[in-house]
Amino acid sequence: MNVRTILAAVLLLGLAACASLGFKSDLQKIEVACVTAAAAVKTLTVANGEGKLTEAQQRAIEGAITTAAPICGATEPPTLTDVQAQAFAAAIVVLQEQASRL
Repeated sequence: MNVRTILAAVLLLGLAACASLGFKSDLQKIEVACVTAAAAVKTLTVANGEGKLTEAQQRAIEGAITTAAPICGATEPPTLTDVQAQAFAAAIVVLQEQASRL
């Protein structure tokens, strides 16, 4: 199984878990997003080590990590304003998209 297939499976399982368990609170959404982001970062780290990422991809990924890391790394997930939530969601999407392109 290649890395892309594994990542797709992890993302689908995460989405299925969210839907089946009825995650509705912002805290639960943040937790699930951080799990999928962590999976994407692991995949992207391997790809970067193998030289598969361009400089533009590396910059996009670093920007997304810079946005997501303080939220995912907080001991207690913060309450996000609408702007912060949109930036966080966009960062997660960047990580997922970049990982799915491998």
